[in-house]
Amino acid sequence: MRANFTIIWLLVGLAIFVRADSGKLTGAVRDSEGAVIANSIVLVHWDAQGADAPRGATAGLRKDLRLTTNSMGVFSVELAPGFYDVVLFAHAFSPNAHKVRIRNGQTVSYDTKLLPDPQITAEFGDEFVKDPAPLMPSPEPKRQY
Repeated sequence: MRANFTIIWLLVGLAIFVRADSGKLTGAVRDSEGAVIANSIVLVHWDAQGADAPRGATAGLRKDLRLTTNSMGVFSVELAPGFYDVVLFAHAFSPNAHKVRIRNGQTVSYDTKLLPDPQITAEFGDEFVKDPAPLMPSPEPKRQY
């Protein structure tokens, strides 16, 4: 009985001292009308100013992260605590950049609406080809006899 009591106190003590050293950044990318923008590019860059990671920990990112939104325009990534620059890109839309702060154990939601790029709109109007033809034709596979 005493051994069980000791094990329980050890587990409780361990749970108190273990803390999350990461947070989560999630978001959704939509156009100005609210439609999903799938396959958008999300760049995440760590800003060392004001980092609040514990001493001795490797804070932030060693190199920038490049994510792609899924078919619903959603992205998600776990990050060390600190400040990050988040930049969103999509074909025919103006990029969007914002600074976010990630704290231990918290989820930060960064939903954004991208606006059509005025230069693209001026050149092509507001009608876009959904599946443009490739610039170069695909090579035909070699036939084996």
